[in-house]
Amino acid sequence: MKQLFKTTLLAATIAATSTAAVAGDMNVTTNKYSSQGLSLLASTATVTAPVATYTVLAGYALDDLISVRVTKGALASTYSWPTTLPFTPNSTASTTRSMTVEFLSTETNTAGDTIAKYRVTGLGPNTVTIAGTTTSTTTRGGHFTLPAFTLNASVVAATDVEVEISSELSNGVTKIDTNSSVGKSRVGKFTDAVDQFGDMTLSTVFNAVIDVAESRKKFSNKETSDTLTWAATDLGSTLNNAIATSAATTSVTINGDFEGMANTAFTSANGGVAAYDNTAKKVVVTYPTTVTNDTITVTNSTVVMKAQTFTVEAARNYSTKVEALGSASAGEWKLNGAVVNIPYMPYGPSVSQIMYVSNAGAQAGDILVTAFDEAGVMYDLGVVAQAKGKTVTKLTSLIKTALKGKGFTDGKLSITVTVNAPSADVTVYASYAVGSADRGFVNTDQYKGMK
Repeated sequence: MKQLFKTTLLAATIAATSTAAVAGDMNVTTNKYSSQGLSLLASTATVTAPVATYTVLAGYALDDLISVRVTKGALASTYSWPTTLPFTPNSTASTTRSMTVEFLSTETNTAGDTIAKYRVTGLGPNTVTIAGTTTSTTTRGGHFTLPAFTLNASVVAATDVEVEISSELSNGVTKIDTNSSVGKSRVGKFTDAVDQFGDMTLSTVFNAVIDVAESRKKFSNKETSDTLTWAATDLGSTLNNAIATSAATTSVTINGDFEGMANTAFTSANGGVAAYDNTAKKVVVTYPTTVTNDTITVTNSTVVMKAQTFTVEAARNYSTKVEALGSASAGEWKLNGAVVNIPYMPYGPSVSQIMYVSNAGAQAGDILVTAFDEAGVMYDLGVVAQAKGKTVTKLTSLIKTALKGKGFTDGKLSITVTVNAPSADVTVYASYAVGSADRGFVNTDQYKGMK
């Protein structure tokens, strides 16, 4: 009974000492894979994990258990665990101790990860004599070389694949390892699936001012062009299993109204080919190969241009798939003429409208009108009249007739009047009457901020 007590106490002491041991460090260089490239592989495709080693920082004994954990579903169905786990002793001859580690079984933990169990079945001598001096040996400082794991590409695409080594005493309960060296870990990451095609960024956006003195066919200072510069990263050359650059094309779409402009009005510094779709109000620049940056120039001197804001979006085509590269605001074209908003104007059987444009300058300019109703429906009336120099032009019936032609006769509108003349010379007056008595004056945005 006394002997049994001593044996139990000794085992408990060993277990307590082992629990505090520093077990080891995983050493692996993570392979980076293109998410897009992996998506093109067959569902049964596999990739090979990088070589990993595990430096042992604990002294192992016979029958100690070593577990190798790999992320759930990562191992290919055809993979077989090796019968032994190769161990290379520490290169310091005076402390080297060899070790044989043999395969026992596999199991699945609660997270679904695969775990292979190995057992220490052989150890080299625990002492060596060099130059007459006897020195204790240890497994510390040696390293395991992990097998070449075959991984399911679909799992690599979905999650990072990890590998971890842990160890216990022969009872399978008492942990030998609890941590690793500073800055190290018992867990290593085999794979990292990354987005090969980074989102588009803009370094230059459209910012020209349309000159009414040039009949809106040129920009201020008689400039005839404006530019947009974009860039998008492509990590293909640095990734394993990435898309071949020759198989990919890029497209950049500028959303804007360039009515009347030919495709040749849009030029690319990096080989893009432009096509303008006036119905969709967009120009698409397509690049025959993978292009990661470009400057697109719009040149015009013959077509009347519109003040507007622009957006741009990009996409990368690879194989039969398309990867969106994001969208962004792409600037605006302003007008150095007069743009006046009438925020409220009612229409109906008993309502009459009163709207005039006064042009105090010598330069005549077309009057363009757009509007939207309470439901957000837009009405582009185009040119309704010309504001001649030093004259007053009545818009009431002109706008009403144009609206009727667009199908609008009753409701409330916000109306924008654009005059191709210097803004300092133009004033827009607006009011309305209900029946014969009620008359309302409408403050246009020309009056905002006035006291």
